[in-house]
Amino acid sequence: MTHSEPVDLAPTTKTVLTSGFRTSAVILTLTLALLAVGAGYGRLRFGSISAALDSLRGRLVHVDERDKSISGVRAGSQVVVSYALTNISERPVSLIGASSSCSCTVVQDPPMTLASSETGTVSVRISTSEDKPTLSGTIRLFTDEPRSPEIALKYTVRAAHSLATALRPEK
Repeated sequence: MTHSEPVDLAPTTKTVLTSGFRTSAVILTLTLALLAVGAGYGRLRFGSISAALDSLRGRLVHVDERDKSISGVRAGSQVVVSYALTNISERPVSLIGASSSCSCTVVQDPPMTLASSETGTVSVRISTSEDKPTLSGTIRLFTDEPRSPEIALKYTVRAAHSLATALRPEK
């Protein structure tokens, strides 16, 4: 009978690190796959990933861009800013009114009703002033939905710098 050397069954540091790396790689791969499937479903169901995120946030209406910025407007003129609104809920949502933070802003389109998956446009006419080269404001659209009674929108309008404005003495 031959006598053999005892086998050391304790894992080496290299074995433990390799095993941990494999586990982390598998978890990362599964996480990325789930994110890709979720993003694909969100895009397919809601039309865009940002609309899917709005749905996860509990919003019933997706807005193309909640904070609009317009530059190069002639001071003292009017500009129209449009917001595209998409109903991402399963039932109709009615816009029943609006208010703005400035009397220089007029919301033109409500009231309106958006069917499920329908997109509508709300236009806002903003009157700029010669005295104020930058104008910022907020608009609140009111819905008939108790779960999401208000949609907040923002805008910033910047006047173009003209030679006359640049040469005008400070008051």
